[in-house]
Amino acid sequence: MMRLSFISFGVCLATLAHAGHEVANKPDWSRLDEYAGSIERADFERLLSEVFVPRESWRKNWIELDQKAVRIRKEAGKDEWYLLPFAKDQAAAKANRPEQYWRDGTVLRAKGDDKTLTGFRIALDPGHLGGKYAKMEGRHFVIGKNAPVKEGDLALQVAKRLAKRLKILGADVFLIRKSAQPTTKERPKSLREQAKAWQKQIDGKNPPDRTKAEQRKIEKRRAEILFFRKEEIKARARLVNEKFKPDLVLCIHLNAAPWPDPTDLSLVNRNDYHVLTNGAYMGGEVARAAAAADAEATQSLAPRGAFSGGVDGDRLGQGNGFAGFCLRRSECSEDRRVARCLGPQSTRKPSL
Repeated sequence: MMRLSFISFGVCLATLAHAGHEVANKPDWSRLDEYAGSIERADFERLLSEVFVPRESWRKNWIELDQKAVRIRKEAGKDEWYLLPFAKDQAAAKANRPEQYWRDGTVLRAKGDDKTLTGFRIALDPGHLGGKYAKMEGRHFVIGKNAPVKEGDLALQVAKRLAKRLKILGADVFLIRKSAQPTTKERPKSLREQAKAWQKQIDGKNPPDRTKAEQRKIEKRRAEILFFRKEEIKARARLVNEKFKPDLVLCIHLNAAPWPDPTDLSLVNRNDYHVLTNGAYMGGEVARAAAAADAEATQSLAPRGAFSGGVDGDRLGQGNGFAGFCLRRSECSEDRRVARCLGPQSTRKPSL
């Protein structure tokens, strides 16, 4: 019996996005300039509707397609748009497509010999932090006098075991973190001023009455969130994109389900697995300019991923013995582009 209800693997095309909420930096739209004229309108529209934002209502008022370009709203409530021109034809798209450090799947497979993954560069990102930071992250639980379970520590153990197996298959493997120590040099104390500014923005012009102790407590928590949700993720993204430069990134998480009864702690007799790939952005995610920027920056690269054809959830289920988890059963059957069932369908409520 386990309270750790599912293992999730995030599969990315050699990119690690920044946190996509209030603590994220504003996007640098000039990063998209190099993609001008690198994709035809038809290909862009197909990828947008089949991969990245399957429902038109989710992208309404945020992404608009013209015949010669796509317009992306930069910020809610403002009539400010980023214009990305389309390519005239396939030849122009190919000529204008910028080089990236990750390789095409066909190129990588051509390098193979007797080892399946020869030549593949794979980065493993053990989710969360663990160690003394596990409680701060809310990724820590204890039952009775037993030793605490720390999700970040478990993810690191899984990553190290997986790294050994991938190396046997010929892959070059990089661990984004090798211990419970943060990747970033920032710490909550160094982020207190940012935390104060963030809280001031949240409170607005009429902040609620608080004692000094209450205010310090809130600002302390804001600084912690900035530390592990913003700065740590940014530091890992820099390692991926500037140092390791892999063909594939696997983000490994072991996340706990809620307690059945918070007043009487007991484990949940259930384990699920999730496989989450880059794409299927929902309306709230598209509305965050940073998510929209990341979606459009990577959309032209989707067909050239190192592992084409997606992730086979049924095979994973056979290998790990866990039940596949369908976030929305109706959408799995009616619109697999939005939420793909991985393994047997389930009507159970999501653990998130």
